[in-house]
Amino acid sequence: MANTTYRYLVYATLGLSLIVIILGAYTRLTEAGLGCPDWPGCYGTLTVPQTAEQLAQAQLSYPDAPVEVEKAWNEMIHRYVAGSLGVLILLINIASWQQISRPKKLPICLLIVVCFQAALGMWTVTLNLMPIVVMGHLLGGFTIASLLLLLALRVRQQARQLHALLALPSDSLDVPSPPLASGGDQKLQHAFNELDFEVSPQPILPVDTFEQFNEKIVGEQNCQQHAPSDAGLSQYRSPTRLLVMMAVSALIVVIGQIMLGGWTAANYAAVVCTQLPLCEVNWLAQYDVSAFTPIQPEHESYQFGVLDYSQRVTIHVTHRLGAVVVCGFAGVLIWQLLRYPQYRRLAAKVSGVLALQILLGITNVVAHLPLAIAVAHNVVGLGLLLTLVAINYRLALDYRQAKDNPAAHALGTKAWTAEEQHHG
Repeated sequence: MANTTYRYLVYATLGLSLIVIILGAYTRLTEAGLGCPDWPGCYGTLTVPQTAEQLAQAQLSYPDAPVEVEKAWNEMIHRYVAGSLGVLILLINIASWQQISRPKKLPICLLIVVCFQAALGMWTVTLNLMPIVVMGHLLGGFTIASLLLLLALRVRQQARQLHALLALPSDSLDVPSPPLASGGDQKLQHAFNELDFEVSPQPILPVDTFEQFNEKIVGEQNCQQHAPSDAGLSQYRSPTRLLVMMAVSALIVVIGQIMLGGWTAANYAAVVCTQLPLCEVNWLAQYDVSAFTPIQPEHESYQFGVLDYSQRVTIHVTHRLGAVVVCGFAGVLIWQLLRYPQYRRLAAKVSGVLALQILLGITNVVAHLPLAIAVAHNVVGLGLLLTLVAINYRLALDYRQAKDNPAAHALGTKAWTAEEQHHG
């Protein structure tokens, strides 16, 4: 498989994972999770029973689960698309081993997670919507999307760095570019040609020249440290360890909030409080930590919830308080990102996604969980997670390169800036 094809395969799989998550949210919110009482088929067939004979056989086989065609189709369409996602992830794994330059660990992790996600999908049905399984299924989908985003960023970063390297003018090195030698440099040439997704193969700078550029960048940074300047306006200012840790903290908090959201939905606690900012009842007096017991007592079905009112209030209020914590951590991260000119677009993105998610959350409460808004709340929550994953990837990459390889950091920053300017 060609490198360009491989890259677009990764992009397409990422897009399909988002569709799967949207369909999953719609299936759950329309109470179609048990639209088919068996797995992986539906009433013993690969589609939904349609004819009179099929409907009669389905009723005979599952007398306690009457056929609701619309819900059954919602569930089966979700399964079809999710199965297609698994096939694409398998193709990514096969293609990843065709060339040495392609990532290997991320595709393997994806294959493991998608297999476990399929098992969670089966248990969601066979265990009749047990909350811990439903929440795990949600987290599994979000994990797959996050891993696919990381893989997409990896393959795009390879192409981006190669573009920057090939476009590097020879006078920036203060030395003539020597011709490509034989032996080791030819092997390096071959490796870079494998990384090239968009540019036709051409000679690149050999290792000695790249090391000279590295030394040049270090020397310039040393001069800048002793020269009076406004650090806040430095275009190539490297991220600090504190900024990286802030981004990691914000990501962890958002993951925790997504878990709370999944637990809220799985226990049907989304509309138990209908007033703002917290709840119309004395929630503090009714707060019950047993609401967060992972394994609940066995029931014939967990559909529509099995917890009492106080426990559902506890879950709902905790989710709202978690939103306040997320705003606090995200606000600090946004403030810090704005101090770096190259990260201001990232700050704007996370600000916009966070504001939209807050608005959707408030609308869910005021409008009593309309279907479209509820689905959008799930999707934008995923968007916030993916935005923070991308920010953490960018900061970790810049921090590591600035620390270990200033030349690579300069090339990477140049490439990031050029791409952002190109996209407006």
